[in-house]
Parts: sequence; C-alpha cells; structure tokens
Amino acid sequence: MDSLIKSTILKFTATTPQVSLEKIAALLDMKLEILIFTLERMIYTGYIQGTIDNANQMFISTTVQSSHQTEPPRSLPGPTNQYNNGQTEFIKVKTSEVSQEDFIKMEIQLGYLGSHVRFTVKITNKSDFPITEIELTLEFSKPLEVFRVSPKLEYVKHGKGIVALFPLIQEKRSFESTFYLNPDTLGKGKIGGQLKFVNYKDYVRLFKIEDLEYNLTIPEIQPMQIPTELIEQFNESDQMKRDIRSYGLPEKLLPTTAFNHITQIIRSKNFQLLTKVDEEDRKIAWFFGVTEEMH
Repeated sequence: MDSLIKSTILKFTATTPQVSLEKIAALLDMKLEILIFTLERMIYTGYIQGTIDNANQMFISTTVQSSHQTEPPRSLPGPTNQYNNGQTEFIKVKTSEVSQEDFIKMEIQLGYLGSHVRFTVKITNKSDFPITEIELTLEFSKPLEVFRVSPKLEYVKHGKGIVALFPLIQEKRSFESTFYLNPDTLGKGKIGGQLKFVNYKDYVRLFKIEDLEYNLTIPEIQPMQIPTELIEQFNESDQMKRDIRSYGLPEKLLPTTAFNHITQIIRSKNFQLLTKVDEEDRKIAWFFGVTEEMH
C-alpha cells in the first residue's frame, strides 16, 4: 500500500508541488484519516519527502525521490545499538521474596508487557490458619496508571500509588494477582511499597517491598525479509513463540479502523507482513521482525 500511495502522489507532484489528499484518498478508495496517518509515517521514515497541510488537507512535496529510483533493500543491516538517545540497558525481569518464619511468603515479580510494566504479587500461606485483612500498597516513583488487574481486585489511588485489597487466603493456600501498569513516559522508574495482613493471633504483620527498578526503552526492529518459500517452514519452527492476548476496543472505535491502524503501525516499525486475512467477519495479520537481542 505504501508504494501505491507514493507512486500515485508522484504522478501529481511531477507537475505541481501540491496535491489534494481528498483526491488521492478517492483514487485509492481509502478513508482520508487513514491516508493522512499513513503519509505521516512515510514522511517520518523518509520513504517520501514532503509535508502535510492539515488545514487545507494537502500534501506539499519538497525534494521528491524519483519514481524510477530503486527501492532500498530490505535485507538485514549490520548490528545497531538498540538503546539510543542516551538510554541505558533494558532491565529484564526482577524478582524478590519475603517470608515470616517460612509460614507466610510473599513473592514479587516485575516484568514487561510491550511498553507496559507487569507487577505480580504472590502470597503463599503455609500456616494452619487463614490470613485476613490483606492490603497491598504500591508506591510509584513516576506516574503509572493501572489499566488492568488479573484477577480483578478492588483498589484505590493513594498518594503516588495505589492500595489494593486482597481476599482472605485459607491455610495451605496461595493467591496471586498481576497489575498491568501504563507509564506516562519511557525511561527508568521504581516501584516499592508494603503488604499488610492479620495472622491467626490477630497481630498485624508487614512485609516491606523494596524498590524494584524498571526501564522502558524503545526497541529497534531491524528489517529482515523471509523468502516466500520459507514462510511455512518458519511458522512450523519449534523455536516459535506464539501468544494471544485480548484487550478489547473502546465502544466508539470500529474494529476495521483499529485493525487498519494497528497493521500500519506495526509495518512502520519494520515488521515484515507475512500473510493477511481480511474478511468481513475476521481480520488477522502475521508479521515478522528481528530485534537486537535476537542476534
């Protein structure tokens, strides 16, 4: 689609530096907002040179590449530094553990889900009595928004963090909950806090959560072309990791619009489109890319 948009625009800008985006969208049978979104990405990545006049919905060419120019190769380039712009090394999953005489144990795991922080708390009750009034307090050094808790728990905002209420944990049982946190900005941050509960003697006990550091960086996805004849072999590889996650969509966002936007964003990050199913009742796309860590 990018090459079709580019070639269509170049036909018009060969005689005039400005072209109506409504005209291009009509010719390509695209929604105007999707065309503008795609063009912004193409300009940003240097695939086409120009600017967008949003007020008049015009594309203004600057130094336009020749339509006969050979497209840049899509082979794998030399290694690049994944952590640019002064970013430090990506902090991988961290864990910590606290226990009370090995009867009550708390395990913490801090990891990642895409550009989000995943914070898991597991409480194990090895004693012969239930523990009650379990309250988890998390403190964030930088703003983090809870967008999902699995399984669901009641929680409220408190200061720079949250306070969550856990259910009663019976003797010889455990309970685990994962908090998915969305940061305002990339970079380093810390999560600390405490766990408070009441044991069988009605004593209030506290487990301190030492600060765990995370660092969200921008991954570099390097373009790597897979020959068509190798795609089936690649999909059947034992080393393939497959995962399905469901997030749902806002009520006002149409599934078709979301699918088009998401696929455009993924392609703009140098993932190769392997195959695509675009039917009325289902829309599926498979992409491939290589990160610095995979070398």
